[in-house]
Amino acid sequence: DMLLLRHRTFDVAARMLIEKHGVRQGVEIASGLSARGIRMTRDYAGLGVAWCDADLPHMVARKMSMLAAGPA
Repeated sequence: DMLLLRHRTFDVAARMLIEKHGVRQGVEIASGLSARGIRMTRDYAGLGVAWCDADLPHMVARKMSMLAAGPA
């Protein structure tokens, strides 16, 4: 429950920064399997929001593999 709450809190904060403060770039360090970058760039494509996910090499490889495989 805490992890889900944490992710939702970050989402709300990111959206507030984009919508109310004009932020157009995000960097998520230790992003794990978070899809926040995908959601933010999709939801705010008209604003040109750019997002960079960063993590350890093994986690990046896992995430890329899962994205390439498509929906489960």
